[in-house]
Amino acid sequence: MKKLIPLIFSVVILSSCLERKETNRSPMDIAAESQLKSECQQMRENGDLRALLQEIHEQTDQILILSSAVDTLAHREEIEVLGAEIHDKVTRARALIQPEWTTSKWNYEIQWSIDDKDLLKIKGQNFIKFQSVKVESVILEGVQRPDLIDQINLKVDPQQILVRLKKMANSLEICQMQETFSVVIAVRYRLLFHSYKKYFRLSVRPSID
Repeated sequence: MKKLIPLIFSVVILSSCLERKETNRSPMDIAAESQLKSECQQMRENGDLRALLQEIHEQTDQILILSSAVDTLAHREEIEVLGAEIHDKVTRARALIQPEWTTSKWNYEIQWSIDDKDLLKIKGQNFIKFQSVKVESVILEGVQRPDLIDQINLKVDPQQILVRLKKMANSLEICQMQETFSVVIAVRYRLLFHSYKKYFRLSVRPSID
């Protein structure tokens, strides 16, 4: 029992932290994976949509600042260069949101598994019994997406928790946005005679090259 006291204490401390856990997207059939890989490569030729939009926003602000200067003519060449760069980035951003890449056509599935080793980094007896799990939030592109919570399937047994998302997805989502997707869950478990709660942020590794 004395050996378990520091173990319990460490669990209490860990329970207040947000644990991060990554997984890979479940693979599709060979033909689908080959087509998706080709589309991801084509997208990369136009750049990353999030980066392009950010750069367009920043350069537009620069033009507004230069245009409001007392001597606008002195900045004319710089404004023209910025304008040309913005036009190029807008063209590439539009190419990325073409219907071929923004129409849902892929069977998209991701699954995370949580067991006692995610709470206690030890082997041996099962000290932990999982009791419940709840989705606290779903985040995509840094924005809360409560509409996606109902698409998260949860399965709990005493030794393991499975969190699964299965839906149709488009190429842009998988190729450039899936790493911005995360699910925050609250896991309640029992250790010996006490119940604890721990939060996990579940995320997806970047897409295929």
